[in-house]
Formats: sequence, structure tokens, C-alpha cells
Amino acid sequence: DFSGMKFTLGPNCQAAPIGCGKTDPGDILWVENETIVCACNIHGYWYTEKRYKDFTLRFDTRFERPSNWSESDDDELFSGGGGFLLFADVTVGTFPRSIEIEGRHRDFLEVFAINGTADWSFDLEARRSAIKRLGEWNAIEIVAKNGQVHSYLNGVLISTITKHNYTEPGHIAFQVQGSRTYWRNMRIKVE
Repeated sequence: DFSGMKFTLGPNCQAAPIGCGKTDPGDILWVENETIVCACNIHGYWYTEKRYKDFTLRFDTRFERPSNWSESDDDELFSGGGGFLLFADVTVGTFPRSIEIEGRHRDFLEVFAINGTADWSFDLEARRSAIKRLGEWNAIEIVAKNGQVHSYLNGVLISTITKHNYTEPGHIAFQVQGSRTYWRNMRIKVE
């Protein structure tokens, strides 16, 4: 269920009453067979009520393979999906100040600092060998501890943040955009 989760859904919107963002999942997100399903036909994000600083986040995710996507199509060209926002401050602007661990299939686990700074490395070849085909489940593990962040795809280290300036606990948020997305087996362990 959505216990412990909040929503800000709408293109470039802050949550109501300040902005135009919807604060309920409506027909955009729902739970089906212990899986969170997202139509992802609108931009926005859902996020934890609690704030975290040192934690391990684990979950499985997959995208619905488009009906016009053949087995011979290059999955790296598929742009659907969103990202996983760490240390998110949802009170700032229409997009939270955060570290984004990319969630799109074509650039899984690349790193972006949003309104902050981060030193990071990324292993493209490791991602290419670890990622499963479009439509299959991928296991994600993100470990934030002592000012560093390590991101794993199906047990393989893909990106490492060695230094960042996000010093306060923040929400963990999941972007809603692109194409139908699924999340299951979500676990957060405070370190």
C-alpha cells in the first residue's frame, strides 16, 4: 500500500495548495499484486514521509515493453522511466534539491546533482553487462553511508559518489515520467 508515502504529481508543479501538483495518486499510481504500478503519463514524484541520511534502499523495478518494440530493437535507445532522488528537499521549487540516481533504462544509475554538488564515477561497461532486457525485473540497491553513495544493478556496482554536499537527511523520491513503470520488494534499512 502507500503507507508512509506522499505525492507531488503534475508538470513543473509544487504540491497544492502552493502549486498545481496533485497530492494523491489518483489514476497515475496504484498497487496491484504487491507491486506499485505507475501509468507515468504525467511528471512528478512520490516520496517517503520520513527523511533519511545513512540508509540502504533495495527494490526491483521494470518498464513495460512498448508494443511496437521488437526483440531486435536496441534497449539502450528506450528512454522511458524516471530517477531515484536521495536526500530530497521537497519544499524547494518544483523539483526537489537532491542527488538523482538515474532510473531510465538507457542510463540506469548514472548520477546527477540537482542544486548541489557531487563527485562521482560511473561504469558504463558494468551497467551494460548487468542490465536485463527491457520488460524484465532489475534489482537496485543504493547504499548511502558516511557521505558516500554506492549504487548496484543486479548485484554489480555501477556508480559511486565519493563526496557530496547534501548533509541533511532528506526524503527518498521516485520520479514519475515516461512510460509504465513497476516497483516491488521495496525495503529501506537505516544504517
